[in-house]
Amino acid sequence: MVQSTQHVRPNPDKPIKVGIDLRINEIEDVSAEGLSVRYHLQFTLRWRDERVQTTSAFGVTDSREIVQRVMDPKRMEVSRSMDTDFLNYLWVPDITIYNLKQLATLEMVRPQTSLRIYKNSTIEYRFSARLTVGCSFFFSNYPIDKQVCDFLVGSSSLTKDEMIFQGSFYHPMETQRPLPVDYELVRLPVDERIRPRVEKEGQAPKNYSVTGFKMRMTSLFANIVIQTYVPSGLFGYVSFVSFLIRRKEQTGRLIMLVLLTLLEVNVLANLKVPPSNGTTAVQIYCLACLVCVVCALMEYAITICDQSPAVSTFQKLTRKAIRSRRKERHEDARGKSGGNQKDQKAKRESKMVKLERAGRKCFHPEYLDMCAFSLFPIVFTAFNIGYWAYFLTEQNKQQ
Repeated sequence: MVQSTQHVRPNPDKPIKVGIDLRINEIEDVSAEGLSVRYHLQFTLRWRDERVQTTSAFGVTDSREIVQRVMDPKRMEVSRSMDTDFLNYLWVPDITIYNLKQLATLEMVRPQTSLRIYKNSTIEYRFSARLTVGCSFFFSNYPIDKQVCDFLVGSSSLTKDEMIFQGSFYHPMETQRPLPVDYELVRLPVDERIRPRVEKEGQAPKNYSVTGFKMRMTSLFANIVIQTYVPSGLFGYVSFVSFLIRRKEQTGRLIMLVLLTLLEVNVLANLKVPPSNGTTAVQIYCLACLVCVVCALMEYAITICDQSPAVSTFQKLTRKAIRSRRKERHEDARGKSGGNQKDQKAKRESKMVKLERAGRKCFHPEYLDMCAFSLFPIVFTAFNIGYWAYFLTEQNKQQ
């Protein structure tokens, strides 16, 4: 073999093509707290350097050489396994992984790497690694959300006019352990295989070729529905049953409402949500259910007052309003006959009596219970319809 120039890329007049095959042995973890995904991958890099030449004895095997055939039946070219130290004498593409947080190559006795050179001057380098990639997660709609994490491999310094990446990936599901999310791996769209990047402030962005895949994730919604949504919704609707309990059994009604309040507070306190800049969708639902139970408890507090202060307050306000109306119409009443004034006075007093009776009726415990039993379920059901319609629509928009 003839050594190639180490620091000069092959064919400087045209872009070099670099193939990257990714075998995703396992997606080990999806961390909502760390905004990252951890992979166990096997990288296979291929590029052609015509400066690497082979001799006529390239296909001869001995104890130090391994000969095999390339899988492509059209080529069927002899290859040779080399020591990875030979890379020190070759030009190697400058590979970078976007948003990389941590990378560790796997080792046994030696690092799990291999180097193979084909007779047509194609160089193939393989290595296995565990790496963590940062992702941009937004959890405002959690758990009715969809997240996307890009795994991108590109060049750190060579633009698309100097290096072009071509890649593929394979993910065997038999080696995958359960994850806290449902996920799907898709190929990187063609229009996203060129990424602009600004090297320095004030400079125009340069376009770089990338390859990789997208990981689309959705939360395990069924588990969250069973653990959070169903109990919270039931607590809200069960609190409405308290309106049907008779006044003679007020102790049982109080215990029921206090217990429901404590249970809903416990659900909200033990709720595990990923970090977010605001309130998440599941927190909004639990808070709404808590407000519903607390409102039922407040309605009960009003009904236990047989002589409710609200009634007397309503009567005072009613009398005050009637007096002000009398003063406003006093001057108009002066010019009328005495009989007409007496009729008007009787009508005003009759209206005052009716208002007082209406006030007593509105604040009567049984009347309040009947109104609350009709109004509260309607409002809570309307909230549920609006809640699910809005967030399910937002989830479809994220596609």
